[in-house]
Amino acid sequence: MDENEEAHEQYFLLQTNMSEIKTAFDGFYSGISQKPEETDYYVLNLFAFCFYKHGDTAKTRQLLNFIGKKATAYPWFYSRKPFLLTLVDTSYAYSQVYKELGISIK
Repeated sequence: MDENEEAHEQYFLLQTNMSEIKTAFDGFYSGISQKPEETDYYVLNLFAFCFYKHGDTAKTRQLLNFIGKKATAYPWFYSRKPFLLTLVDTSYAYSQVYKELGISIK
């Protein structure tokens, strides 16, 4: 993603790509329990990032509320904002997305 920023940005705007991502998300999300494992949070962060880059703020908010403080470094450092993990295991970039969407970290 770092080598071709324009292609990176365009990827999330193509409806075909987002349709595939949504289908994958629906399958994954329906398979996790009320108590997700750590690896589930990693994947949920990936999906939240995809929906964020696409501009789907409703889906991004839904996922961020579910993820809470279980932010992962990857992929949030691709948001092109300064990156730093805090003591609550939430990246700076991730918390900036929270602020941008008007969500308080739980």
